[in-house]
Amino acid sequence: MWISVVVGAGGLLGHALAAPDIHAKRSVLSDLSNGFYHSWKFGSVITNNILHLNGLDGGLLPGDSNANNTYLVNVDLTKAFNLSDGSAYKLSVIPTSVPNLKDQALWSSQDNSTLFAYGGRGASNTALDNGLWEYDLKNQQWNLQTTSVKPVRLEGGSHANAPSINAAFWVGGFQSSDTTPAITNATLEFATGMLRFNTSTQSVDSLPAPFTPVQNGALNFLNIGGGLLVYIGGETPEKQNGINMTFTVNDWNHVWVYSIAYSAWFNQSTSGNAPSRTDFCTVSTFDDSTKTFQIWVMGGADFNSRNVLSDVSFLSIPSFRWYQAIPTQGLYSRMSMSCEVYGSQILGIGGRLEWDEGAGAGSYGTPAFVYDANQQEVVSSFRPSATSYSAPSSVTDNVMTSPYPSSWADPTLRAIFVSPAPSPSPPPSSSSPQATTLQSDSNGLGGGAIAGAVIGGIAALTLSSALVWFLMRRRRQWQQRALADAKSKEGHPTDHNAVPAEVHGDALPYEFDATAARSELDATQKFVQLPSDELPRHELA
Repeated sequence: MWISVVVGAGGLLGHALAAPDIHAKRSVLSDLSNGFYHSWKFGSVITNNILHLNGLDGGLLPGDSNANNTYLVNVDLTKAFNLSDGSAYKLSVIPTSVPNLKDQALWSSQDNSTLFAYGGRGASNTALDNGLWEYDLKNQQWNLQTTSVKPVRLEGGSHANAPSINAAFWVGGFQSSDTTPAITNATLEFATGMLRFNTSTQSVDSLPAPFTPVQNGALNFLNIGGGLLVYIGGETPEKQNGINMTFTVNDWNHVWVYSIAYSAWFNQSTSGNAPSRTDFCTVSTFDDSTKTFQIWVMGGADFNSRNVLSDVSFLSIPSFRWYQAIPTQGLYSRMSMSCEVYGSQILGIGGRLEWDEGAGAGSYGTPAFVYDANQQEVVSSFRPSATSYSAPSSVTDNVMTSPYPSSWADPTLRAIFVSPAPSPSPPPSSSSPQATTLQSDSNGLGGGAIAGAVIGGIAALTLSSALVWFLMRRRRQWQQRALADAKSKEGHPTDHNAVPAEVHGDALPYEFDATAARSELDATQKFVQLPSDELPRHELA
């Protein structure tokens, strides 16, 4: 279904046609050598070994103190550096015509040439809702998107970057007086559905999301089976629009999984335990030895007590099992963080030490810290050589005995992870280590495959025995005929040393054509056709 315009509260899309707005770069501070106080919440993304951070307020920076200045931060990840070294964080000021927003999504194009900024709340005053902005990395220029359909600005949603398939996603969130000038009171207007942005054609469409309206969860992209999205946590409002609403914390004993290839959501149960939280961040890693993904959960706070959490959890997929890692401590336990991952190094960026909107949120001397997933501890320096990631031993031990969940939400979801899997379309080509087809059950062949192998073996043995008997019988017949012929010739005695005549080549029995091998269906595998009246497909423009 093609989306042209969607209007009204609760929708993800609205009107607008906008002309390009190109501005030259200007500079105030060139780096953070003068120090750092705090900032939340950055938009973040890694392209071409550069960490990009969007939304740093100049008003909180020593040496600037101008709240009208907003910076784009770039960190070179090809060089080792101490995370407390302010000179490693390079700054470029963002033109004042670009809205000064926090809590934005920052996405990237497949060729890593362009960044896209969407959503967020006004840092000081609410600016006009003017859609997506793009940043040309080569020319260092900001441009307003010129699509015929523009998404409504939202905050409190969850987003995922999927450059390998030219896509980015945003699900949930709401409009408020911090996002929309037309809202002048404390009303929250929640969106329903999921927004998909095509980073190649720069088109936008809306997809269903059965768990919306929702806020403050996490959305993760896994590059397998044509692409999967995994949604974790969040809070559900008592109604779609209102003031001072009550929220229900969503259980963490299940996750929502969206198959991009099948345009379908699956509510998959999980095992193990992970404490629910709000305002947290996630990253995904892939371990090649076990062919498993781990979604790491960092930071956040308990929604009811408002206590900031230090524990670190991760969800291993495809077992869909939660594990607990070694927690962070002190200044590294934060809420409202952004997270990115480089090899085994999880970068925690910005955030609040306490649930407070002002100075009570606390301060720290550097925008980022590194939690090494291999060592499960915070380290003081970034190492570009730490590109190898290995799943924790607790995962590798369990993969040998329980590689999959005890039950699947749907046979289609199972087929994505357990080979052979139906492929409605070939997976996108990517250099990412996540572009991997997982192996079949480690416990061996399924019952249907074992039965097929036994039957096939018996059939092959029977055919072989029959063929041997047939050849021996024919050989004895030729031998007897040869002996009879010898006795009838001129009364000569039989020569017992004579070699019996061979079967002529033309008399050999035909063999089965090697290309005519039997094909068996694995009894454990089912091809599932999605109902045509549920979850219609949406195609990228």
